[in-house]
Amino acid sequence: IARTARETVRDMDEIVWAVNPKNDTVEDLANYLCAFAREHFELTSTRLHLELPAQLSEFPLPADARHNLFLATKEALNNIVKHAGAADAWLKIELADGTLAITIRDNGKGLSTQPGARRGQGQENIRRRLDQIGATLECRSEPGQGTCLVASLPLHPLSLS
Repeated sequence: IARTARETVRDMDEIVWAVNPKNDTVEDLANYLCAFAREHFELTSTRLHLELPAQLSEFPLPADARHNLFLATKEALNNIVKHAGAADAWLKIELADGTLAITIRDNGKGLSTQPGARRGQGQENIRRRLDQIGATLECRSEPGQGTCLVASLPLHPLSLS
């Protein structure tokens, strides 16, 4: 019951955060992602490492972009907890040359390259969410060496409409 109540409160918090236009900045997204990641890894054995610039811009970020970036990051972090068997996970947020980059990486099992290996929908869900907002996804993985996902979103053409 307690776990279900915590999950319900977290889900409600996500909805409120997602629809609040006061959160439509890169800085607010970064703060929310870090808070979510800390809570998500709190009861796991995986050590979380956060890498953020000392100063994040209050660069505007449309609600749909902010929400899809959050959901894509959430999916990637959830995949680490459920499937990677990683000792460490990293969440890195960068803003350079008008591009927001969110890197999620782990030192776990990596993705299987075996033909016929069972693959979930996680990476496809992430890619679909990023495509909706004009972002790209780069995925690097080696069996036994972990996985690294980089979501990149050019911010210059975005507008808050």
